[in-house]
Amino acid sequence: MSPDTTNVIVRESARARRITLRALPSGIEVVVPRGTPRHHVDRAVTDAGPWIARVQTRRDRAPTLGLGRPGVLWRHGNPELNAAPTTRAVIEQYRSITRSFLDFSVPSTAAGMGVAPRSWTVRSATTRWGSCTHARQTLSFNWRLSLVPIDIAQHVVIHELAHLRHPNHGPSFWRLVGETDARTRERRAWLRAHGAEVMGYDPAVAIR
Repeated sequence: MSPDTTNVIVRESARARRITLRALPSGIEVVVPRGTPRHHVDRAVTDAGPWIARVQTRRDRAPTLGLGRPGVLWRHGNPELNAAPTTRAVIEQYRSITRSFLDFSVPSTAAGMGVAPRSWTVRSATTRWGSCTHARQTLSFNWRLSLVPIDIAQHVVIHELAHLRHPNHGPSFWRLVGETDARTRERRAWLRAHGAEVMGYDPAVAIR
């Protein structure tokens, strides 16, 4: 099976020392050192073709969540009748749901992990569930967390909080995540299977 490269995103990084690929909710991200020749990037994608194809097959076989239901607003996996009149109002509703969840989850989870974020925000994103600015000890999260089950949203919180202590994805990082969430492997499998569908969700469907 030939991989579909339409969802391959190339990102230059000043910190990257080599070309790396990873599966994101919206596709495959290729991180390259600045100034990397395009033919080197293309070669890396070609060499990783079997892995990309496996990722895409796994996602294609996953059952859909059915998020595109007209007139429905989702609250952590549970459908509600939407009363928001515009797409912008729908997004604001989702941001509010996510903010309420974070304001409850982040402080208590951070205390249990021995970290103390200075602040957290809700933002719009198309590729990431959340991010951590280690130097400032601040976090940001995608409003689409309001669409996913509460345990999956909680796992994303744990992931970003762990970055306050470990800015990379090394063994110490995953050890902390695993100690905090014993079902880390299961949560990550869910995100790999359904991430593209959630990231591709169109909030305008809620007002149809």
